[in-house]
Amino acid sequence: MASKSSQDQTHKVFVYGTLKTNCRNSYMMDGATYIGDAHTFDAKYTLFTVDGDAFDYSYPGINEDGTYKISGEVYNVDEDHLKRLDDFEDEGLEYTRCRIQLDNQDWVWGYIYKELPKGSVKIHSHENLALSENIASWKNDRASDEK
Repeated sequence: MASKSSQDQTHKVFVYGTLKTNCRNSYMMDGATYIGDAHTFDAKYTLFTVDGDAFDYSYPGINEDGTYKISGEVYNVDEDHLKRLDDFEDEGLEYTRCRIQLDNQDWVWGYIYKELPKGSVKIHSHENLALSENIASWKNDRASDEK
């Protein structure tokens, strides 16, 4: 019986910010299989926005020090794609990849901010006006960046 290679192994990944469809870094999900929209099962997260030092735009983060569910998208990725996402998210430095339970009871990989950065702004719910303003900055507007 042949064993699966590591490239054949797939992983479900939950994304909630700039990696989502039509957002600034959605190109990082090229080659992944979109499974669908999802929410975290537990209401234990805080969503916040960070003004990036190295970037001219803000980006979101979540940590497990809150009382909110997080909405996002789920993708299937292979082992190489998961490693690329780890590199992109500075896994181990800025974010930690960990298991997150979704509202459908699936356990998937997701990226949790290691510690709340200085200058970050908590977004208390998805109805919060600040979220709408921040989502606009997370949208894919690279074309205007290249001018």
